[in-house]
Amino acid sequence: RRDLFYRLSILRLQLPPLRERVTDILPLAESFLKVSLAALSAPFSAALRQGLQASETVLVHYDWPGNIRELRNMMERLALFLSVEPTPDLTPQFLQLLLPELARESAKTPAPRLLTPQQALEKFKGDKTAAANYLGISRTTFWRRLKN
Repeated sequence: RRDLFYRLSILRLQLPPLRERVTDILPLAESFLKVSLAALSAPFSAALRQGLQASETVLVHYDWPGNIRELRNMMERLALFLSVEPTPDLTPQFLQLLLPELARESAKTPAPRLLTPQQALEKFKGDKTAAANYLGISRTTFWRRLKN
């Protein structure tokens, strides 16, 4: 039926993506982690809250292409590993180990523009691909900057 969409679409809400609402990431992550741990009959302790707060920069710098569903999924996966005895310490490194997509995203952050292409080339002993990756640019752009 043609009118089905209009029958079902009573209220339309426009929400910005999670990556644009960085202040919401930590409270949502904590809430999802609490619910996931409760489902596994595991406690949410003050140490876990502190560990989550210490990992805030890792969570905030991730792009969240799956939005809130991806965040919920990650917290559910994290809860599985935190529900064992003894409870492991929640650190940014532990979080990146369990959720490798967070580690990949933090590795993508480009190096500060303090090094010239020549300096980067020296740093990587002539390896143009490694130098370009370090600077966060393509090999073509690296060659172009190297010529100038």
